[in-house]
Amino acid sequence: MNKGETDGFVIKSKGKNKRKRISFFFYDFVKITGFLPAFIFIRYKKLFVSKEAEAHHRGPLLVISNHSTYIDPVIIMKALFYRRVIFMATKDLFRTKLSAWFFRHVHCIEVDKGNVGVGTVKDVLERLKEGRAVMIFPEGGVNESSDDSNLQAFKDGASLMALKSGASVLPVYINKEKKVVVIGEKIDVMSFLSDGKKSGLRAIRDFSELLYAKESELKSYSENY
Repeated sequence: MNKGETDGFVIKSKGKNKRKRISFFFYDFVKITGFLPAFIFIRYKKLFVSKEAEAHHRGPLLVISNHSTYIDPVIIMKALFYRRVIFMATKDLFRTKLSAWFFRHVHCIEVDKGNVGVGTVKDVLERLKEGRAVMIFPEGGVNESSDDSNLQAFKDGASLMALKSGASVLPVYINKEKKVVVIGEKIDVMSFLSDGKKSGLRAIRDFSELLYAKESELKSYSENY
């Protein structure tokens, strides 16, 4: 890790470093104290598709996953325990003063699933600019279909944010039936754009298709485990 870098982001001053440590104190407290019950009651086996997938990724990172249960964020946090993962949370979770206080203090980004506003995109890009890891569920919410083993169509938000930020994408798949979480290889956004032929809506849609294909591969991997 380079001098002045911590948790994948660059610190510009001692004062800023102190503020960031304080701002994540509650997040770290919740994460550490919640680890023991999560370890006992949420026993998902962690699988990697390759040796490269086992790497600990630093710097700006978008994590994507299917979304079949309400405990998926806990599963992801446990699987990527080495990172402070920031989650996007539906605005419904911010309705009361207490819940709003809690989710803001664990650095969740409030999002309206039906209408993702400019402010939400700006918040995500700011976190990525700081070198953070941000979790997005491209299906747009918990898959409540009768057969939740099937991936729903991906919304373009994850692709838009990846292409705008240049952040790499880490695909993850959770198989709740087999109790496994599969971690794939990091997708390099800059390599995707390197041919210079992709731009605008076409690039966003092509990248969404790529993410869906990668997620489908992880799904198959989990089913064959």
